[in-house]
Amino acid sequence: VATVDADGNYLSTYGVAAQLTPVLHKEGIRTVVLVAHPDHAVRCGKVLQHFNVTTLGTELLKAEGGVPWGRFGCDAHGYDAESTQPWTRSRTSYLLHEMKSRPAMVMSREIDFNNDHFHAPSFP
Repeated sequence: VATVDADGNYLSTYGVAAQLTPVLHKEGIRTVVLVAHPDHAVRCGKVLQHFNVTTLGTELLKAEGGVPWGRFGCDAHGYDAESTQPWTRSRTSYLLHEMKSRPAMVMSREIDFNNDHFHAPSFP
């Protein structure tokens, strides 16, 4: 459903949701199971709730042994040191990116933390 822009530029989480949610709404879908990297799941859920979609977290990410990140060329936390997105090359880089991104998204009213459309499992 989601595609990059006409110039092939990176599509943000918000951009993907902006393309996806009209299709969900047209089909009468108001709740989805969110499968996302644990460090990204909260923001994904908050972006989707901005578009009036309720998200359910998944226990699959907590399955015994966890996600076998090494099979996908990632470190133990699920990050790829050679990712084309610099903020996803390590957990530290990603969390610093999140610390900057979330307040900016709240200020632009793309997300908020005042409602309960997101139900996430707890992660260690």
